[in-house]
Order: sequence, then structure tokens, then C-alpha cells
Amino acid sequence: MQKLLAVLIVFLCCFSSALSSQSTCSTFLTNRTFAWMAVYDNYASAGTASYFSNGTFVTYIGGIVANNGTYSITEKDGWCYELEKYTFPPGSTDTCNTFKICEDTLSIIGCEVFSDKCFASCETEKEWANWYTARVLATNETNS
Repeated sequence: MQKLLAVLIVFLCCFSSALSSQSTCSTFLTNRTFAWMAVYDNYASAGTASYFSNGTFVTYIGGIVANNGTYSITEKDGWCYELEKYTFPPGSTDTCNTFKICEDTLSIIGCEVFSDKCFASCETEKEWANWYTARVLATNETNS
């Protein structure tokens, strides 16, 4: 219950200042490294993720590559939609992330579905089955 309350507080604070005119979804992710925390299928995990201008990304858990691949981003009505297609590990299911940008805290919060089609928003219990939050750690100058 405390975790849910914390997420709701972050969610409400984020949504009150979400997606200011300073950033678009694409520019907020690209060439940055994030620290993230997520719940997927009732399991919590955390790590880092880096997004590069060549459309690739890599995530780490405990300093070990968890997955990598390509990403594409679209946006509509203040929501960001990021499709991730994995090249590692082999056979991984694509994921689609629906999120909002919290400009004042350099963070994002959203929900995820194991599909190539994102949820339109993160507003129902079903959409929050898999969720995450992330904060900018660094800006990357090169593509890796």
C-alpha cells in the first residue's frame, strides 16, 4: 500500500507539470541515461537505461546488460508512446511504454504493455499492472 501511495503522489505531482513546452517525448529520452524502478508481472526491479540518437537503447540491471534494441517514440495529447524492439535477449517480446514527462524533476512515470501497441493512457488498474518510473542520471554525448 505504501508503494502504491508513493507512486500515486509522484504520478499526481508529475501530471500537474507534465510535458512542458521545453521538451518533446523524443528529445527528453534521446542521448540520456536514466535510473529506473519498475514492477513487471508483480516483480520489482531496478537498473539504468541509456537512449541514443541512432534509435538504440541498452538497459542494465546490477551492471549486467538486461536487454537492448531499438526504440521509436510518438506523442499525442500530452502522452508519450515508446515502442521498444529487443535484439537481446533473443526472442524477447516487444514492449510499448505509455508515459508522462515530469519536467521539474527530470523524470518520467508510466505504464507498459508487452505488445507493439501502447495503452492510450495510464489511468485504469489494468493499465497499471506493469509500471515504471525513471529519472535522468546523465546526458550522453556519443552513441554507443
